[in-house]
Amino acid sequence: MHRKLAILLLFFLQYFSLPAQKNPSSQELGAFRYTHENGKVLAGQHTTALVLKSTYFQGSSVQVEVNGLTRTMPLDPDAPEYTYFLSLPDPIQVTSVIAHPDFTIFLINSGKAPVTSDGKLRSNQEECDFSVTPILQVEWRNGLNPPSYSRSFTDVEHVIVHHAAGSNTNTNYTQVVRDIYIYHTEVNGWSDIGYNYLIAQNGALYAGRDPAGGAQDNVLGAHFCGSNSRTMGVCLLGNYETASPTGATWSTLQELAAFKLQKENLDAFGSTGHPLGQIDHIAGHRDGCSTLCPGGNVYDRLSTLRTGVDDLLTSCEVALDFEVSDLTLEAGESLLVTNTSHGYDRYSWIFDGGNPPTAEWPDGGEVHYNYGGIFDITLIGHKGESDDTLSFPNAIRVLDEPRIFPNPAKPLTTLNVSTSGAVIAVEILGLQGRTHYSSDEVENGIPLPYLSAGVYVVRIQADGRWTSQMLLVQ
Repeated sequence: MHRKLAILLLFFLQYFSLPAQKNPSSQELGAFRYTHENGKVLAGQHTTALVLKSTYFQGSSVQVEVNGLTRTMPLDPDAPEYTYFLSLPDPIQVTSVIAHPDFTIFLINSGKAPVTSDGKLRSNQEECDFSVTPILQVEWRNGLNPPSYSRSFTDVEHVIVHHAAGSNTNTNYTQVVRDIYIYHTEVNGWSDIGYNYLIAQNGALYAGRDPAGGAQDNVLGAHFCGSNSRTMGVCLLGNYETASPTGATWSTLQELAAFKLQKENLDAFGSTGHPLGQIDHIAGHRDGCSTLCPGGNVYDRLSTLRTGVDDLLTSCEVALDFEVSDLTLEAGESLLVTNTSHGYDRYSWIFDGGNPPTAEWPDGGEVHYNYGGIFDITLIGHKGESDDTLSFPNAIRVLDEPRIFPNPAKPLTTLNVSTSGAVIAVEILGLQGRTHYSSDEVENGIPLPYLSAGVYVVRIQADGRWTSQMLLVQ
């Protein structure tokens, strides 16, 4: 801060009464504006965030004394006028404020933050599925007034990275998002929160500006120097002039950017024209106007971000693969196949010995096998005029019950075994358990010994298991 301004602060800093323009209760939610009168002290206003507004630049950050504790508040370059914003790590009852008299002071009370879902981007998702599942507005905005305005949407060509420039120690991330929402709507006078998405230090992803049924990633925001068309704004909670982004934050940012560039078919290293100039498809706030945002520790890594996003997208261009629920089943059972491929226009399946014998399933389906055997599965991926084929020969073994014939049989004849597997051994037993025949050489059939007419049990070992059948000798 300039020396002259510092001297002025020494003369002008004082305790101010902060009588509200509206007279809130200590628990009323919203942003409350105060002016400086009579040197009195504000009593009992529950506060989760502070805002100072000035008509002229007072430095990249300013200091304010609240309840006897000095706090540093960073400049918000997105806001109108010269605005300094800080979400408090621990909400407090404000009883006194010392600040420069040229500031208008706002105390924000966003209330107790509700419990929300995890908002992880790719948890339990298949590789290369960049579907976005953020914490929705209905969760984090619970208890606050929803926005009401006519939304606008834009075709996005630029992912613009910001930082909140606030606390690096506040781990109540949902409270921070709520504070920003009230700050943007009630202090800045915007229709809604300015960003499309916000990412917390633990990697949680929050849906920002409410699209009211439209596409979250295409709703027109208020974040890029007054020229928001063709942009999607992503705000990283924290101040990245003084800290470095966590691995969880970076991973979510990389995957969110990959989701958007994949959806819009954009090159991670490319750029296109914008009202503010030639802007990269992945850019920082400072690429559009004079600001330190998104902080040097993020901005200096944007080239690394582009490389990481490009690596994700390149590895996800085309892959042909599938999974099966089992490799061995009984005749009469069904098999589930799951298509884990990506990058193809359509798919064709061929199931040797199965029902259906062919299919055009995009995701997979159920195949029924009526008889035993060892069967192939083939998957063909079609992309434009080219095809790729993945075939697994002898992939599925279907077990069936061995059958003996002829049955009935006559003594001293040859008994044969019909089965899809390999017969290891055969035994012929009487009903009382006496063994009449036993052999592990059955390639050429089973020579029946002389047996009296009657009923016998034939035990057959095949496919690692024993089965039994009744044999009638006449």
